Amino acid sequence: MRARTVSFAVVAAAVAVVVVTLTAVASPAQAQLGRQPFRWVDRPIQAPAATFRFDAYLLFDSSYFGAPYRRHNRLFFFGGVGAGITDDIEIGMTPQEWPSWWHGWWFYRAGGLLPLELAPEFDYLNPSFHFQYRFLHEQAVELAFRVEMVLPVQAGSDFTLELGVPLLVRLGDVGRLDLGFYLGLVFSDPTAVYSRIPIGLSFNITPEFFLGVNSGVNFDFDGNAWVPFGTLFGFTFGPSTAPIGDAKFGFQLPDVEVGFDFWQIFGGATFYVYL
Repeated sequence: MRARTVSFAVVAAAVAVVVVTLTAVASPAQAQLGRQPFRWVDRPIQAPAATFRFDAYLLFDSSYFGAPYRRHNRLFFFGGVGAGITDDIEIGMTPQEWPSWWHGWWFYRAGGLLPLELAPEFDYLNPSFHFQYRFLHEQAVELAFRVEMVLPVQAGSDFTLELGVPLLVRLGDVGRLDLGFYLGLVFSDPTAVYSRIPIGLSFNITPEFFLGVNSGVNFDFDGNAWVPFGTLFGFTFGPSTAPIGDAKFGFQLPDVEVGFDFWQIFGGATFYVYL
């Protein structure tokens, strides 16, 4: 109970830091910077300056596990908030981004501000806080450094620190390739290590509608590897000078080797507010 109380206090403090910091740095000039491109494929690797983002997603998970070994169906909600402090610095408590959504440690790693199990039981899962710094920004390539901390609210979980290098490669005006390398440290006894390499390819079929596929490879504590595969369908809404949000829907197999024994569908939206 004490660990959960401390975690909630840390969550509240992190939200306060996001709000106060962004409010302090906001100015008319930065508000202009907050107008990001309308098309999905033209977006930067992170939120622009003076931009709030709010995430709200539902995930339906169907998988076999437990003793006796049987299928379990569960419904989750993931909510989060993030902020572009400058064009190169983003902080926040956001769920895992596409193409990294719902990889092998999703139960402990989905994160964000409000990671909730809605059914069959209601529970608050492990929240997360991240800092991301973009150190390379070219027309065709963007590269950043990301630090994410996962707070151990759930019984039996441990504090997790994940370090990563997200990479965005633009395929002209046609599409974008999102990938990266991430290394996670789980401060259990003994300390465990995992890694993941997500890859996502997406295209705009109209200025509003976009499609994508994602895959990659995940490695667990014992060196085992598995490959996820998923699809993405989304559309952007709002004025062309400042999109209000992106609605996203998708289907994913977290491990192609086990096929439809473990599958997920998700839907939700990210909303943007410019200061």
